[in-house]
Amino acid sequence: MGKFQKEKMLQAIAYLTCTVVLWVYLDDFGASEFSGGRLTGPLFKMADLGSVLFLLALLLTFFPRRTAATITQAATLLCFHFACTS
Repeated sequence: MGKFQKEKMLQAIAYLTCTVVLWVYLDDFGASEFSGGRLTGPLFKMADLGSVLFLLALLLTFFPRRTAATITQAATLLCFHFACTS
């Protein structure tokens, strides 16, 4: 396996790990009354969008890696509020 293939695999594993960790945190909070609030409702929608963006970045890792990295930065910013609360 070449150097770039190894880097792509490690990057894809990191994106998948971020998605799994986000889903675990969303599962803890998602079934509560917080998901329908005026302030917390949009936060959950942002985190859902972030998880979709992580999966999109996972798929794009093997083609345009810089685009995948940019999408990952956006997903990280969307999900950052869950990292700060736990």
